[in-house]
Amino acid sequence: KLETVEGGRRHLVALLRGTSAAETTVTGGGAETATAGKRAKFSIEARDTQGDKMDAGGDRFDALLFTDDGDCHLNVEVDDNMDGSYSGSYTATKAGAAMLWVTLGAVPIHGSPFRVAVHPAAVSS
Repeated sequence: KLETVEGGRRHLVALLRGTSAAETTVTGGGAETATAGKRAKFSIEARDTQGDKMDAGGDRFDALLFTDDGDCHLNVEVDDNMDGSYSGSYTATKAGAAMLWVTLGAVPIHGSPFRVAVHPAAVSS
């Protein structure tokens, strides 16, 4: 995002504002718990270095879910909502402890990795 700041008489300064991995946040149940076989969802809110919410999309967020033994369990879908927010989702295939890594340009975002407790699917009778 481009911001214009007046810098005195006859001077104009343009500042380029970009997304900061350190300030970007994740919310939603899928960043904490999931149930094997069911879609888990979470949201990413892109923020700049001042902590202000970005109002446009275009950032490249990647996410992976690793099992507790270190194996990459699956790729996580991240969709750009084009308003500075992103929707993430995944379907874990087995119960147990996992770590959700969310990165912006290979840099972990604030709080990443997130410890996710994957519960077993309900048994139907």
